[in-house]
Amino acid sequence: VSYDEALEQIAQSVLATMLEIESWRSDECTAAEAGEIGSHVAIRGAYDGDVFLHFAPELARASAAAMFKLPPEQVTAEDMREVATELANMIGGNLESVLPGPSKLTLPTVIAAGAAVA
Repeated sequence: VSYDEALEQIAQSVLATMLEIESWRSDECTAAEAGEIGSHVAIRGAYDGDVFLHFAPELARASAAAMFKLPPEQVTAEDMREVATELANMIGGNLESVLPGPSKLTLPTVIAAGAAVA
C-alpha cells in the first residue's frame, strides 16, 4: 500500500467512524473559502508531509453536532473549529504510525478562510 493509499484509507476510516460519513480524496489543496472551516497538521522528520481538511459550513456544523451529540442549532463556531482540528490530528496521528520514523506530528491548527496555503 502506498502512502497516498494509506492516507486515503485512514481518512475514510476516521470520518466514517467518528462522523458516519463517506469521504473522498482531492488532490487539490486550496485555501479555505469564505465560511469554510479548515484545519492542518504537519508530519516532520524522516517523512515530511501535511494533512489539510476543509469543511463547508454545513458539513462543519453537522460534523460537530455528530461528534458532540448536539442539535445542529446548538453548535458553536468553536465546536466546529475543535472538530476540524481533532479530525486532522486523528488522521495525522494514524498516518504517522505507518510512515518512516522518526517523525513528529505538529499540533493541529485552524486555517482561516482566505488564508494562503504554502
